[in-house]
Amino acid sequence: MVFSPVSPDDIRRMKRESKSKLSRLGNAHPLMDLPRAVEQLEIPILNGGILFDLALPIVWRALTMLEIAQTNRLWTYTLPTT
Repeated sequence: MVFSPVSPDDIRRMKRESKSKLSRLGNAHPLMDLPRAVEQLEIPILNGGILFDLALPIVWRALTMLEIAQTNRLWTYTLPTT
């Protein structure tokens, strides 16, 4: 399972761009080969729980060492096992 603040449409668009952040990460990025039929779930702020907008930036920074630009939704992708 992969968590991302980036929507499936944005991921597919970034893969088509020649100088995208995603393409610079190489084939090791788990979303690089995002199949159309991948199970995905959007978690909007309204369904994420009462502390979603407060906790997400803190947890994201702790897990990834990166800042998250937006905190109003998160996507989960269940990737097929290999």
